[in-house]
Amino acid sequence: MNLPDYPLVYEINAHQLWLSCQKANGKKATLADVPDKLLDQWEKLGFNAVWIMGVWQRGESSVEVSRTHPEFTQHYEQDLPDWKPEDVSGSPYAICQGDVARELGGEKALKKLRKKLAERNIGLILDFVLNHTALDHTWVQEHPEYYIRGTEEDLAQEPDNYVKVGDQIIAHGRDPYFPAWKDTLQLDFRLHVVRKNAIEQLLKVAELCDGVRCDMAMLAISDIFKATWRGDYEPLPAPYEEFWAWAIDSVRTQYPRFTFMAEAYWGMEAHLQALGFDYTYRKQFYDLLTSRKVDGLRGSLTDRALAEHSVFFIENHDEARATTSLPHDHLRRAAATMVATLPGMRLIHDGQMEGRSYRHSLHLQRRAEEAPNKEEQAYYERLFKLLQESVIGHGQWCLLETQAAWQGNHSHWRIQAYLWRAEDGRMDLVVVNLSEHSEEGRVMVPLCGVCGRLWQLKDRLSPEVYLRSGNEMYQRGLYVRLQPYTVQIFNMELAKQPEA
Repeated sequence: MNLPDYPLVYEINAHQLWLSCQKANGKKATLADVPDKLLDQWEKLGFNAVWIMGVWQRGESSVEVSRTHPEFTQHYEQDLPDWKPEDVSGSPYAICQGDVARELGGEKALKKLRKKLAERNIGLILDFVLNHTALDHTWVQEHPEYYIRGTEEDLAQEPDNYVKVGDQIIAHGRDPYFPAWKDTLQLDFRLHVVRKNAIEQLLKVAELCDGVRCDMAMLAISDIFKATWRGDYEPLPAPYEEFWAWAIDSVRTQYPRFTFMAEAYWGMEAHLQALGFDYTYRKQFYDLLTSRKVDGLRGSLTDRALAEHSVFFIENHDEARATTSLPHDHLRRAAATMVATLPGMRLIHDGQMEGRSYRHSLHLQRRAEEAPNKEEQAYYERLFKLLQESVIGHGQWCLLETQAAWQGNHSHWRIQAYLWRAEDGRMDLVVVNLSEHSEEGRVMVPLCGVCGRLWQLKDRLSPEVYLRSGNEMYQRGLYVRLQPYTVQIFNMELAKQPEA
């Protein structure tokens, strides 16, 4: 199925979903047994797609590393205080083959779940892991030449980056700025045969879902791979200069509206979008939110094309829980509201709506038991209801300029304002203050048809209703004064009486 331009997406861990099915059914279950009640809830909340993270079969050797290596085990107690070795399921990004995990019910169960989602007009997004494989992928024995191989000298000098597998010395997968992932092996993307096999695997994945989230997508960019690993790079087939352009074009030949989401960092977002990705992580925006650098938020949204193809979030499986990174309740909820009202893909992480504080480790299938935060749940339910009643996410988005309320007052820089406008003329104006101080300013509303009319502005988050002059909004700007950590969402309609 086709996703809308600005989808609201829910991320959930596949094993957590599977365990909750077993708990609900009181017996062994598969992904085919996800309760209708849960699916109906996702539909009611307005999710356009569900990203089920970690459905692929994990390598047993990689699971054993997750179970025993101190680099991983040292974190388990803080994520799951009563963890046991049997809770360790291994990283969902150390996979041994492109098959749906047996315990989840395999491909048959996934297809049943996808059908149920489609009946509710919800798309399915899965992972695509490109850069590396599990330690016991079949290619390790059958095609060791597919991997970055090293020497005894490499192993002696960089024991954390290389491992001996049989009679081969192979590099672990890695991000050049962080320690290697010791439960993985690095594929050699300089080789045409490896890239070709990756596309064949991607096409198989595309048969099972409506979109993919591509793990560490920027690592396959030619210049980045060349800088990370030495050696010659075999040319790509004409007319492609990059692997992703070739891969995305290959999939879209068969599935024209298939959705591509990239996990991306280092300022490579625009480049990946140019290669064909629909959406790329907007980690810079997340960092500004969590570091309270409110003055920088507006600047990160000025590139409209980049913003409209970004993935916005206040938490995901790699980041801290929002209750930790944004501990003030009003700030956290205001940030969540801003993210939910931006263009691009709006991502909600499992547990975020319940206000969970424990992270769910990628390597553990069970998570810590926590009572849901009723206030947090109620806020999200209200927010998602508001989104469905408004034109937010459905119309045209425009970032608005703010100006000083009076000369010498510069607090307007900390106010974010933008407008959503539908084809039928309906409008919603969003004004945000994520600073710890009250801020005021004027929001310029430079729209044709605003002048000469009186407008009714109804705040969707409160009972307040205001009448404002179109001439003033156009010429001087709409005066706003916001309390700390506050969002106002105004439904703009023509007032019944004309402007004086």
